[in-house]
This record gives sequence, structure tokens and C-alpha cells, in this order.
Amino acid sequence: MKLKKADNLKEAINSFKPRPLMESELEEFYVDTEEARCADIGCFLQLRDKLDDGEFIKLLFAGHTGSGKSTELNKLEQEIRDRFFIVKFSVRDHLDLYNFEYVDLILLLIEQVLEAANIREIKINDKIINLVYEWFSERVVKTIADSKYGVDLSAGIKTEESIIGKLIGLIANFKANIKLSSDTRDEIRRTIKPNINLFKDQCNIILRDIDNNLYRNNKQ
Repeated sequence: MKLKKADNLKEAINSFKPRPLMESELEEFYVDTEEARCADIGCFLQLRDKLDDGEFIKLLFAGHTGSGKSTELNKLEQEIRDRFFIVKFSVRDHLDLYNFEYVDLILLLIEQVLEAANIREIKINDKIINLVYEWFSERVVKTIADSKYGVDLSAGIKTEESIIGKLIGLIANFKANIKLSSDTRDEIRRTIKPNINLFKDQCNIILRDIDNNLYRNNKQ
């Protein structure tokens, strides 16, 4: 049901939804609270300035439920989407919040970036994707398949798919097994952890290639 502004006190309860404002609701319902939050320059403006400077930054938005974290990020996305390639997702939708580790998070991050790039037809060098896919197949999939659990993490991946489709499918299988099977989850983590720096290097090669392609189209 579409959120509507209340005209009187009786209707107020129907207009209150304990969730972030969606893009279609920002124009009518968004309230700028920067003056109350920051005495000098608002957090929102600081963040936008940092992005305009081209700096690589990592930020943690913290606050109680309903304090406006996601609403501010939705507002920011609306303002910068013409200049930036934005990948937005919720860990809650993909991982078990009560049982996930940094390995699971890195897998999720690269999967979401690859999916977004694929959907928006951002070209990624097939040779780079293939290197990562082969690394997974040789270092991780084979090790787990040879383990006592005998899980084939490449099952269900179609041979006729593009190489990026195969890599996305392989990572999706990892995620599903991490979430559903405790034995396989532990085996996947044990296998990837000793190689995590190499895996991060592989992911960063993909990210740099995406960044270079975006740069040619005046995006970041």
C-alpha cells in the first residue's frame, strides 16, 4: 500500500511505517535533519564531498533502529547514481545473521558486484574472470569435493553459460551451502581461509577492471 501523508491525527498511525523511505517516497516524506545531527557541516555533505574528491573511503553508519541510516543512504543514492556505479544489498537477505564470517561476506560482496555489473552490461575481461573461476575450481571446489563430505559445488552450473555466469553461479552455490549445511560451511571456510589473501587479490583484479571500464564512461 502506498504511503500517504496524514491530514489529521487519526490518520497518523496509517502513515507510520517502521522502515526506510523508498525512493518514490523521498520527495514527499524526507526531512533534512542535518542541523540537529551536526553543528558545523552535515554528515551527508561530508560524505558527498569525499566521494566527489575521488577518495577511496569506508564508512560505518551506526544508530538505533529508525534513526534514518538507510533513508540517508537511499537519498544519497538518488543524488549520485548518475556519476557512480552503486551496488546496494542487505546482508540480512543473503546470510545467516547469527552465523557468518568474513569469508562468507567477501563471497557475497564479489557476487553482488558481479551480478550488478552483468545486469548493467559493464564489460569485464573474460581472461580475468576465467582466472578467478579456475582458481576457485582448482583450489577450492576440488578440495571440498575430495573431502569426506564429497560436495560438488559446481553442480547445476551450465557449461554453455558465459564465464561470468559460471563464476556467479559457482559463488551462489558456495553461499547456499554455507547457509544450509553446517558441515559444508565449515569445510568451505577451512579451505578458503588459508588462501584468503590470494582470493582477495583475485577479487581486486576484477574490481579494478570494472573501475577502468566505468572510468571510460565517466563513472566511478
